[in-house]
Amino acid sequence: MAIVLELDCDRHSLPGISPHRWWRSFYALLEDAVRRPHARVDELRMLSGDEEEERAAAINATFDVYPHLKPIHQPFESAARDHPGRVAIHFGDVAVTYGEIDRRANCMAQSLAGAGIGLEHAVGICMERSPELIVAVLATLKAGAAFVPLDPRLPAARIQSIVTGGELTAIITDEQFDSLLQGTGVTLLHVDDTGSDARPPAVEVALDDTAYIYFTSGSTGEPKGVVIDHRCAAGRIESLMQRFPLKEGESVLLKTPLIFDVAIWEIFAPLSVGATIHMALPRGEADVDYLARLLSTRGLVAVHFVPSMLRAFLDYARPQSYPDLRWVWVTGEAVSSSLLDRFTQHFSAEFHNLYGQTETSEVAAWKGTKYDSAHSVPIGKQMGVYRLFVLDDALRLVPPGVVGQLGVAGLGGLSTGYQKNPELTAERFVPHPYPLSPDELIYLTGDLAMTDEDEIISFLGRSDTRIKIRGGRVEAGEVEAVLERHPGVRSCAVTAHKNSADEDELIAYFVGDDTSVNVLAEHAGQYLPEYMLPSTYVRMDSFPLGPSGKLDRRRLPTPTPADRAAMAGGAAPSTPIEMALAELWKSVLGLERVGCIDNFYTVGGNSLKALKMLHRVKSMFGVEISARTFFIDPTISGLGEILSRKATTSP
Repeated sequence: MAIVLELDCDRHSLPGISPHRWWRSFYALLEDAVRRPHARVDELRMLSGDEEEERAAAINATFDVYPHLKPIHQPFESAARDHPGRVAIHFGDVAVTYGEIDRRANCMAQSLAGAGIGLEHAVGICMERSPELIVAVLATLKAGAAFVPLDPRLPAARIQSIVTGGELTAIITDEQFDSLLQGTGVTLLHVDDTGSDARPPAVEVALDDTAYIYFTSGSTGEPKGVVIDHRCAAGRIESLMQRFPLKEGESVLLKTPLIFDVAIWEIFAPLSVGATIHMALPRGEADVDYLARLLSTRGLVAVHFVPSMLRAFLDYARPQSYPDLRWVWVTGEAVSSSLLDRFTQHFSAEFHNLYGQTETSEVAAWKGTKYDSAHSVPIGKQMGVYRLFVLDDALRLVPPGVVGQLGVAGLGGLSTGYQKNPELTAERFVPHPYPLSPDELIYLTGDLAMTDEDEIISFLGRSDTRIKIRGGRVEAGEVEAVLERHPGVRSCAVTAHKNSADEDELIAYFVGDDTSVNVLAEHAGQYLPEYMLPSTYVRMDSFPLGPSGKLDRRRLPTPTPADRAAMAGGAAPSTPIEMALAELWKSVLGLERVGCIDNFYTVGGNSLKALKMLHRVKSMFGVEISARTFFIDPTISGLGEILSRKATTSP
């Protein structure tokens, strides 16, 4: 019996995919079905053997090679020798030269070497953004060690987990954070430039040596360390420098906290060519007016935003000129076409949507001013040393218009694996199905993607429960594991919901005893950084299950106003200022009630909501309060005291 199929390819083709392409893929699938009649449909090939080879060859033929890379601190050393008087860092009213930074870093590196710290050691850096932070990073690299970013805002338990997992030998910090770190069991060091020996230590650092280890959210309940060697890090800087060429007299805004790896580019790109780091004050990254002033600085040519922060910036920044700003690059989250439209109305700079992972670097890029689609702005085409493959479950290439998992390959461009976790390393870094060299690996990102016929790649979400919150990677499994450590929780599920401002926020659902949500939130705050904390906790009698008996996340209920208000309450506002602030907080946080001593960040607040709230405070009271000041006492009572003091001291 013969089956005849008559298809209207014009009707059935996907956007950006020609009818001819649709038919070729469907024909290849039918051919494979005839050859393997017992195969499942999702196991069938959609590319013929010849076409698969052609596509793989085309991807493998387009990548850059950087034969003259050096460990990432060495270009800075060359710039410091050649131009010691140039300004390396602008920080507030302070300007620090290349020669001064190099001298201080050498003195600190000698101190590290004298303590026996060098190659194959890891050093934590727990400091606020400052010139001393740069000295600490450079000194660690000069000594031959790898640096591990920490943050004084992290809970002590999480810092301890990173110290243990990273096998840290020492931590460089400021004296003000000694009490936070004394329980870690490792040596605490401070930036000390009083030594007489200002020469770098006599250590040979190679491209295969580890440059840094970044700890990101891990699905097992503990953060996982991503190990990056100098070759991978240097290739990243070289690739971005070719896309964004800097020169003397120009500066890049450093506003990303060191615990997020975008800071690597913001630090090392300018320092590698004799340009300048324009450093934002600590917590200045959440202050729109302050950022706008920095972006208006003469000579400042490049800045990075995560999309959620860019959206907030555009919400509150006044129309103004940024005279020398040439490049704005965006990473960390999907970018909507509407956000791109808003960007082009406010900025005259170029918009670059960059895509990458901590395990690699920026591996794809798209540049444009408009994108007419209901989907997100594409992530573009492969860049640098990288080759990108959209694969099916059997690690075979899929045709344009078909969704698959994105795999990233790049000779010398991948992490060397996860610290002390060979099983996870083997799961994510697998033998390459289309290798350029024997034993080449490909990193399976877990990201879903699709190409069009011009090989433009679009990001289409995740194949697992990983979530991005304000650009930060969140493994739902880690948050769940932390919550399930509490004795009052029998089971837990964490997922993302859109709030009223169309922002993703974490919701924790739990089954347990009468433990209050405040106690559970306090427990989570002892282990998780701010961006990983659920904004709402929903108590349930049981979880909805699918036919297989597994949790059906799609049937988890939308949080009610009562759920959202469960962590708020306490002493009621009493003064006119407090009552006005309470109404403002309820609007921003979506709550029915708030108390005077409720901590903004534990009743559903975050850095972006704080920005929105402080902007409204400025409009309501005519008083500008920075995010840095608010963070000291983030309560209605504390904010009311600041406003009362300013009211009594103003003329």
